[in-house]
Amino acid sequence: MKRISSLCGSQKAAAFPRFTDVENQPPHSKVTLESSTADRRTLHGTAKEGDWGTAELILKRNLDYARQKITKAGETLLHVAVAARRNEFVEKLVKMLDPIDLELRNDSKRTAFVYAIELGEKRMAEVMVEKNKKLLTINAYEDMTPLEVAALTKQNEMFSYLFKVTPCEKLSELGSPLMEATIQNDMYDMALEILEKDETLATSKLPCYNSFLSILVRKPPPIIDEHPGGTRWGNILRAAVPAMEEKYLQRKKAGEVFEKICNLWLGLPEEELTGLIMKTEILHYAAMEGNAEFIAMVLRRKPVLSLVLNKKGQTMFHVAVSHRQERVFNLIYDMGPFKELIQQIVDEDGNNILHLTAMLGQTVGDKNVKAKSELVEETQKILPRQLINVSGAALQLQREILWFREVKRVVPPTYCKMINASGRTPEELFLKEHKELIKEGEQWMRDTANSCMIVATLIATMVFAAAFTVPGGYDQVTGIPILIKPATFTLFAISDAVAMFCSIMAIIMFLAILTSRYRKHDFRVALPAKLLIGLTALFVSIVGMLVAFAAAFFLVYKREWEPKLVASLAGVPFASFLYLNWQLWFDSISSIFGSKSLFRPNKLMVYGGMDFENH
Repeated sequence: MKRISSLCGSQKAAAFPRFTDVENQPPHSKVTLESSTADRRTLHGTAKEGDWGTAELILKRNLDYARQKITKAGETLLHVAVAARRNEFVEKLVKMLDPIDLELRNDSKRTAFVYAIELGEKRMAEVMVEKNKKLLTINAYEDMTPLEVAALTKQNEMFSYLFKVTPCEKLSELGSPLMEATIQNDMYDMALEILEKDETLATSKLPCYNSFLSILVRKPPPIIDEHPGGTRWGNILRAAVPAMEEKYLQRKKAGEVFEKICNLWLGLPEEELTGLIMKTEILHYAAMEGNAEFIAMVLRRKPVLSLVLNKKGQTMFHVAVSHRQERVFNLIYDMGPFKELIQQIVDEDGNNILHLTAMLGQTVGDKNVKAKSELVEETQKILPRQLINVSGAALQLQREILWFREVKRVVPPTYCKMINASGRTPEELFLKEHKELIKEGEQWMRDTANSCMIVATLIATMVFAAAFTVPGGYDQVTGIPILIKPATFTLFAISDAVAMFCSIMAIIMFLAILTSRYRKHDFRVALPAKLLIGLTALFVSIVGMLVAFAAAFFLVYKREWEPKLVASLAGVPFASFLYLNWQLWFDSISSIFGSKSLFRPNKLMVYGGMDFENH
């Protein structure tokens, strides 16, 4: 094909002689060379400005100017016009040029047609394809087809057009690479079109990701209509936030692609499907990424696949526990009789599912063997992403304790005392793995309580003094504040009292944290609750202090401009404190109240929606 292309190119070149650079042309007089250089500069300017009238006059004298490189990047006149988005200029220039002229490339091996694709200029692309359909099969950058360029640059409309006009034989050659490009770049509409033409691509293998499902499970969970009530809150939020509409629609399209590919997988013969899932470990990857929607869709039709093991002898639920993916783990509550079988599986290291819960993340590194077979571990722990997102070591430990308690409640009692290959029970393994985290949690709690208690003490001192030095002073006879009648004084008194009592409450809470014994079960409820109450009280005391301060200014300066300025400035520290500490405050609330809903039966309905004819 390349030889035919080059032959056609050489024949055309003979019929229409042209030069790629003025310097390489045959010798001319100095005047002619200077005139040629001036014309090229003029053409460059007209292409950028869209001045077709001037360009046409020059090109009528010498059309070869349109075939020469006129920029340092080796671009022709057509390249420059396309890059400048001059549609009318491009249309008229294409009409004037020969079809083969549109195949000229710049120094980076890109035609002007590729420029139009990258910019999403569909009209330009249509004009050039009408002139020379061969452009659809000329690669850019040596090995990338125009369709792949459109996919990589996420030009959906352009891709749709090129997909319709590209020859069928070329589409069949692209196959998997094209499908992969559309999924990688979230072009799910196009992925569906490709699948409609060739459904066999759904189960084809890829060198890097094993399969298209392997790519999809690494993306944000798609929205699949099969599970009831799954998008209720999404619809409410989308109505309130228009920016969420696009993301929702994208995830909805991803769900359609996911469902179509999954259905084609599940349509394979039983032995082939099981072998394919075991080889690619697709369900285990989905569990690792927390893609509960995909797992539920598969298990709803083939629940027996929940017993498929990976190379370590673990089910997808074992993997979900190791990576702290609670949405996947919660599916186990709806697995019916398969739940008991899953609980009893032990991996190649003798770990049951509770042992894996006791482990703190994944271990990486080497083990060196010394004399007397003494093992010295040179390893490092990689914490799960779900755990890293929690603020502070103490709240991380609290989350780990919740996981261990929940899984312990699920497994048979005998498994709580089971010894693994290293000779440890789940409880012993938990204490060993979390020894450092317990120390870090204690130190983090102490440091946080110390810092906050200093602030609370300062506030208590200031508002206590302010209570007895009220604005305007006291009546010398009665001892009653002079400015007691205005409503602003009442606001001052109440806010000052609130700041006082809340700061004292904060001091008590932080003092309770400092005097705690820091036992393991203290981190589950007691310490996070004290931290939350202390932070909330400290926040309210700061607000009360600022309100009292602003009210005092209104009392003293009355209707002057100063109190308005002070009241507006009082909002700055309030907003700063809220902005800098909201994540810790939010995580503290989640650790106490959110933990109650962390583990509960999933709404995805696995067992309730199972197709018993298929398992």
